[in-house]
Amino acid sequence: MLAKSQSLFSYLRSKLRFSLPLLIYWAFLLLMLFVFMKLAAEVYEKEGFWFDAPILTYLHSLQSPQLTRAALFITELGSGLVLGSASLILLMVFWLRSRWRDLFFFALAFGGTVLLNLSVKQVLGRIRPGLFPQLSQETSFSFPSGHTMASAGFLLSIFLLVRKHYPAYQWLAASLGVIIGLAIGISRPYLQVHFPSDVLAGWALTITWVLGLNLWYSHSRTKVEGD
Repeated sequence: MLAKSQSLFSYLRSKLRFSLPLLIYWAFLLLMLFVFMKLAAEVYEKEGFWFDAPILTYLHSLQSPQLTRAALFITELGSGLVLGSASLILLMVFWLRSRWRDLFFFALAFGGTVLLNLSVKQVLGRIRPGLFPQLSQETSFSFPSGHTMASAGFLLSIFLLVRKHYPAYQWLAASLGVIIGLAIGISRPYLQVHFPSDVLAGWALTITWVLGLNLWYSHSRTKVEGD
């Protein structure tokens, strides 16, 4: 009886150890979805966020010619021209190397992020902040931040592909991705073209989409290999 109990305990412990990372993954994914839905609901109801104005005011107080030039350069890294060109080059590399699954995943991850951004912007129609003059002229809707979402979608997709094919470099990819993604996101409210809540929502929605897609992608790959 004792031997059977120990055997059952060992089995459950191994299963728990196996499933714990997946549970954490799901919990984080659902948390990001909740954050986005909460922010989107407030925007839909035309409610403001207590932290938007203080952060915009603080960032405005930091403005200087040097910081503004740096912010304009950084924000350009998240532009459609830069990310679109880099994405086309990456897709061509996948095509030439016949890496169809990577091509399909990246196209869905990055392309889906861009389409989600455009769709949500049209549905919610949030006007850009007008507390201080913009340092970069923008006329489209504000929520969520397009530069933030596009750059996060691109960088997170790259990290997941590096993690799959070149695991020895995954921490380098993660570090660079976080630094660049944060810099682009922060540059948007610094330039007074986005509310901080636009940026936060952009990160949350992008993480939800790309990590959710990666979960399906990994599951389908495992299923195919198992068959």
